[in-house]
Amino acid sequence: MMPADDIETLQERAPLLPRSHKPWQCAREPRHFFARALAPVTLVFTKNTIKTALTFLAAILVSLSSVGEQWLEGSAYLLAMAVLYFHPARTVGAMVEALLCSVVGLGVGYAIAKGCTAVAVIYQEDEKNEIEAHAIAMSVLFAVTFVVAFIRAKYNVSRPAIGTACTLTHLLTFLSITKISSDESLHELPAKINRTALALLCGTLISFLGCCLIRPQTASSVIREQMSEGFYNLRKFFGTLSQTFSLISEAAPIPAQDSNALHLQIEDDPRPIRRQDSDISLLPDANLEATHAALGDLLETNRAMLLRLATSRSSIVFEPVTSLSTHRKTWAPIFTSFERLSQHLAGLQTSITKVDKIIMQDADNAVLVEFITNMGGSLRQLVVICKQSLALLENMFAAPVQNAHDAEVLLPALKNLFEQLGAALDAFDENQRTVLLKLLHNVHEDVFLMFFFVFELMEFVKELMRLVSAIEVLKRDVIERRRLGRLRWFLRSIRFGHAPDPAPGTAATTLLQQRRARKPPPGSVRRERLSRAITVANLDFGCDGHRPKRDGWGELAWKAFIEISGFEGRFAFKTAMTVALLSLPAFLDVTEDIFQDFRMHWALNTFVMVMTPSVGGTNVAGFWRLLGTFAGAAAAVLAGTLFPGNPIGLFCAAAVFCIPAAYMWLETRYPLMGQVSLISFTIIIFNDFSGAIDPETGEWYSILSVALRRGAAVASGCLVGMLVSRFVWPFTARKALRLGLADAILDIGVLYARLAGLFVSEREIGMADQAEFMEDEMELRLELARLGALMKDAEHEPRLRGRFPVEKYARIVRGCEQILNQFVSMRAGMTSSGFDHVRSSFVHPVRAPRAHMISEILLYFHLISGALILRRPLPPRFPDARAARAALVAAIRALPIMEPRAVGKAKDPAAYYYCAFVSSMDDIVSELEALGEVCVELFGRVVIGQWEWEYGWRSAFRD
Repeated sequence: MMPADDIETLQERAPLLPRSHKPWQCAREPRHFFARALAPVTLVFTKNTIKTALTFLAAILVSLSSVGEQWLEGSAYLLAMAVLYFHPARTVGAMVEALLCSVVGLGVGYAIAKGCTAVAVIYQEDEKNEIEAHAIAMSVLFAVTFVVAFIRAKYNVSRPAIGTACTLTHLLTFLSITKISSDESLHELPAKINRTALALLCGTLISFLGCCLIRPQTASSVIREQMSEGFYNLRKFFGTLSQTFSLISEAAPIPAQDSNALHLQIEDDPRPIRRQDSDISLLPDANLEATHAALGDLLETNRAMLLRLATSRSSIVFEPVTSLSTHRKTWAPIFTSFERLSQHLAGLQTSITKVDKIIMQDADNAVLVEFITNMGGSLRQLVVICKQSLALLENMFAAPVQNAHDAEVLLPALKNLFEQLGAALDAFDENQRTVLLKLLHNVHEDVFLMFFFVFELMEFVKELMRLVSAIEVLKRDVIERRRLGRLRWFLRSIRFGHAPDPAPGTAATTLLQQRRARKPPPGSVRRERLSRAITVANLDFGCDGHRPKRDGWGELAWKAFIEISGFEGRFAFKTAMTVALLSLPAFLDVTEDIFQDFRMHWALNTFVMVMTPSVGGTNVAGFWRLLGTFAGAAAAVLAGTLFPGNPIGLFCAAAVFCIPAAYMWLETRYPLMGQVSLISFTIIIFNDFSGAIDPETGEWYSILSVALRRGAAVASGCLVGMLVSRFVWPFTARKALRLGLADAILDIGVLYARLAGLFVSEREIGMADQAEFMEDEMELRLELARLGALMKDAEHEPRLRGRFPVEKYARIVRGCEQILNQFVSMRAGMTSSGFDHVRSSFVHPVRAPRAHMISEILLYFHLISGALILRRPLPPRFPDARAARAALVAAIRALPIMEPRAVGKAKDPAAYYYCAFVSSMDDIVSELEALGEVCVELFGRVVIGQWEWEYGWRSAFRD
């Protein structure tokens, strides 16, 4: 969450927008001195904690009342447990989704439970074969568990509500099927199933009411806050970027601005920019490294924010009355531009870090110093404009205007912002082209390092302009809806749909269309840009793809078989088989009483809740479930001892215990412990409150004995889950991490092959190609983020051979991210006019060394990927990609077109991009060499005349 000072600064810098008062803004009055003094005491009383606690206490109150005891009898505790499964501290859209999923889960579980009970009653009344009835029940239990476990493994991460609905299905099926073998309980089982389903449904409804009535929070408001936080991170990134050495050097003073200079109607960040001495040798390396590390941290923060935003966007569909859901088609380009803005950050960070390090190591690098001297002021000016624009957008999303009278303020502000961004981009483009062409007369390859930073910065500004235009379209759409009314606007949108974009020169309705429709002034010469990707005239990504061919029934059947035979299918099968074996004592006459006496259906529930697809995830879930069970049992025993059978005392005890437990559940890194402790507390308290004599077994149980049975059942379920996950078709996180890295490295190699192939492609490179590249890059980034989550689970998978080398695998992940960042920067300079001149002047004359370099680099990617898959020692020598690149660079330097005058006067700017592309491959080769050394440390290397794996590498590192 951003600090209050920054929020107030934003409002000072955006006077065009109305002021907002957010909960995190702290007033500077004396009365808040006491609030700050009591902050440690009130730490646990957060909004989500209080909301969850009040809803939970309302469910406890209903369960303890005479009405709850009369209608639900011994199932009253399930009403409070449902609140813990569907906690109200979520958005309204997520709660609606959870409610719908719970109804489906309860309906499926209720139908299965009723059906199995009816079959058992028929077999009992007709005195048929009891073994056959039990076999049918166990078969149904196996089939249901398999299907539900498969669904949980497939969708539990992306759709938590589906996982919770699966839990409700388990509760009903386990509770009913494990008791049909008892003649005493079979008669009461139908009524018990009804009470159980009613209690779970009522608890879900109470949780829904708590979510909607106690400070409701919609997914739309959360998305606005997250986007405001995202703009804050972007602005902070540019603030840190402006403190890098290349942008704060006194060698490049900011030029004096004339009367025609551009000014936004908002001020810059009032905090002074830290400047260093003009002598670059006096800049401490620690400050430079700290700035670069801060850029990396902001990238991680922004990536986590994007993941949260993706989760929130899935709940918009379940809020049909909100403005964001109504205009979700108009919001789609806003989300797309916002994600693409974040994609450009990695390329900016990689490019500027590379330039900084070169200048620090080579103070006499005349080309880079001259570039910074001539371009430093222009770079800083564009960075400042980006910061100001992001501050305006941040405040706009943090304080959305709630009426239609904002058109006179927001639309002119957006138009002014768009025009100033476009003018600044045009001025910067003109300046950088002049400076780069002038420096190219010296034919120093280091100047190519600045190409990609310039491309990424201009691409960022272009995407920012797209975002401003999309917001302007949204604002006009909202104003139109409020003018017509929601019903008329909805009918009109259904009937006529969205109007197509007008052709240039016609009535343009958006900022982007107006800019495209403008004609160049008379007498102006149309100049060729370095890249169409950095042109303002064509800002929209086209969609010239074709509809894929539909699969036949055979292909669909094969895909279904592949899905079932995957790790999710194996996970579901071993879960279902273990559940069937654990429930077997309930169907045997010898062990039936013991199963019911020790309430082993708790062990079944614990087992399915603990089981996760990976061994590390199961170990973590089992550990925290055990700790949470023991904590909840201790609190329940204490409360039951102090207030035996006293509903008021038990309610007060629940109120005292639920606050810290809910805080641990919702606000700390140990959510499972807080949730399980509340569940165990609820189960034990209500099992004691409903009566010491169990109606099924007829035995007397004290609260201590109930707590001990609960602890034993949970411990048994956790132990069985850990053992099954580890020894039955183990899906270890470290293996998934290793194979996932192998796939990611191979995919990055394919991405490089596609980039290199553009130079020999004779077809025109359209905007759809860039959109496709960006989608692949985003998917690779998300895959690397998922691998980072697997790395955390791998730490909790103990090995007899020693600790898993997490640091080395983390280095591989970082290396993949660095290579991907380089390719993102390279992709930013793709042209749309093709590479005809490059093919004839650069590619064909050096065809052999170019093919050799590409082959060596691709071989490097495949070698590292194969090493991660095979876990075998690597060969004595890696591909010599560095020598291949040096040979290609030497061949290019020897070309006639590379003479200083020829390069400086070249009319096709794609030639500069190609030279920069080849020059930047040095960084790719260096990163591949580093990854190769890490693989050697992991798996060893074959030495001629000696087998190195005889010296213990396998026992140290092999999975």
